[in-house]
Amino acid sequence: MKHSLRFIASATALGAAASPAFAHEGHETTGLLAGMLHPVTGADHLLVTLGLGLLAGLVSTLQVGGKPAAGAAGRLALAVVLGACAGVMLVSVGLVGQTLSALAEPAAALGLLVIALMLAGAERLSPRMLAFAAAAVSLPHGLLHGLESQGPAFLAGLVLTSLMLFAAGSLLGRQIASRGVQSAMRLRHLTAAGFAGLGMLLVGMPV
Repeated sequence: MKHSLRFIASATALGAAASPAFAHEGHETTGLLAGMLHPVTGADHLLVTLGLGLLAGLVSTLQVGGKPAAGAAGRLALAVVLGACAGVMLVSVGLVGQTLSALAEPAAALGLLVIALMLAGAERLSPRMLAFAAAAVSLPHGLLHGLESQGPAFLAGLVLTSLMLFAAGSLLGRQIASRGVQSAMRLRHLTAAGFAGLGMLLVGMPV
């Protein structure tokens, strides 16, 4: 439990420190290495990817929507990938331009509030609803990265690091779920509160 709490506290501190880099401005956007570094240069992508992984780890051990969660974590992971890819594709075919990036950035930060709600009430949501929400949270990130990226090497690096962050979050989620019922619930609520606070911080709302 101490290790989990330390991890959550570290993520919170990192999010607060990284908030000025929210929009990833001024970073290199070409090449594999730039793509690998990109997800950790801004609080929005870092925390959302970790948070969705955390949710996947939790739902893999929970009763979701009143039914065993077998396969729910896999569907959630697939929804994350499809949501992000849909955002990139919308940019690549010219349906979304730079003008809409001003809307995509606050939408990406609001995703942290959605994650907080899902973490707090995962058992009351169906696997389909969890997957839909995860895809919706991932979509604005795909839009932003599609607008910022310069070529397939960058996108490949971004996907690689994002998968590692998702896996790290999933492992933490499983660790939290493996605690006693009361301890796991307290950690989930603490984590949900942290994501909600960071989401409000990133969108400029009073905390």
